[in-house]
Amino acid sequence: MADLILFEKEGKVVFYEKKLVIISFFIVALFMFGLNVSAVDNVPQLQITDIKVENIGYRSAEISWKTTDESESIIKVWESTSFNVVYRGETGKGKEHRIKIDGLSPNKEYTYQIYTEKPEMELGVKSDVYSFKTAELYEITDIKVENIGYRSAEISWKTTDEAESIIEVWESTSFNVVYRGETGKGKEHRIKIDGLSPNKEYTYQIYTEKPEMELGVKSDVYSFKTLEEQTGYKVSGYVAPEFIADTLNPSSLKSGFKVEIQGTELNAITDENGYFEIINVSSQTQYDLKISKSSYLTREIKNVEVKNDVEISKLEEPIYMWAGDIAIDGVQDNVINIIDIIEMAKVFNSVSGDADYRIDCDFNRDGAINMLDVIIVAKHFNCISKDY
Repeated sequence: MADLILFEKEGKVVFYEKKLVIISFFIVALFMFGLNVSAVDNVPQLQITDIKVENIGYRSAEISWKTTDESESIIKVWESTSFNVVYRGETGKGKEHRIKIDGLSPNKEYTYQIYTEKPEMELGVKSDVYSFKTAELYEITDIKVENIGYRSAEISWKTTDEAESIIEVWESTSFNVVYRGETGKGKEHRIKIDGLSPNKEYTYQIYTEKPEMELGVKSDVYSFKTLEEQTGYKVSGYVAPEFIADTLNPSSLKSGFKVEIQGTELNAITDENGYFEIINVSSQTQYDLKISKSSYLTREIKNVEVKNDVEISKLEEPIYMWAGDIAIDGVQDNVINIIDIIEMAKVFNSVSGDADYRIDCDFNRDGAINMLDVIIVAKHFNCISKDY
């Protein structure tokens, strides 16, 4: 009888099991006191948000993410094609997480996934699967030593992406550094080195970098020799694109023309005013001059007589050059024709900064390849060098 409880119902004595009575009273109490039985379902769900890949270099990248509650995280990174795991890392407990991944390969796609958990609450969640690609290595190209004198020389080079550069020059025999210079961010670089000694060999190397992407590339080591001091004459003059107007004359349009005395190793590159000067030219009845620049139709000046210093053109009346002979795979065909128009059509309406923008098709250097450039080409369409 100890497990029974006595109740009177309709004048009769009724016995109920004690367990059943207690359970019934508990259920009634829940409803009487308004206890929210769904409160257990209100535990916040753990989520991974704001996943970002930043500071992508050619051998590293940074991945960051947030969690909606304090939690620990694990990230796994693998090569997208081979599924070879290259990185597995953990972050401590927190809401903001960041990991730097090193030891990657350039120009390769990687896949990653994040798992975050709260062990004390048996909560865990996985992110979707994401991917990123490391940066492609850029290069130093078209390294040239020009305008070599007996006390100076000019070195130019290009980079396949916008970058800063440093050049170091030293005496080849003593390793004494005689020059260290820097260029600003760009794709085309040029430095004039003064204070050299005549008839001496110098060695140089170029280092170019993109600090924001941890990218850096060194060139091979090259050398040149300054001229031996001798008695000779000077051949000078001015060169300019024919389409230049008085109101539009950026220095990049007049600079960079190469003037060569054929049959010799003597040459010079025009400066921002279009001026060139070739020194130590020996006396001779006649020389032929060759003038060239990327995207311009090569021109020859025949029968230049050198018996003293010669100025073949003036600033007010320069030697004019025709634009439109676009290089294909680095080679110009010495004619302005439909092949050049087709090359322009591939990049038409692109602007500086676009992936398909080509500076050698932007003849007036206004940062856009458009009808103004087409008009420049059309003026001398179907012309060859002999038509100058």
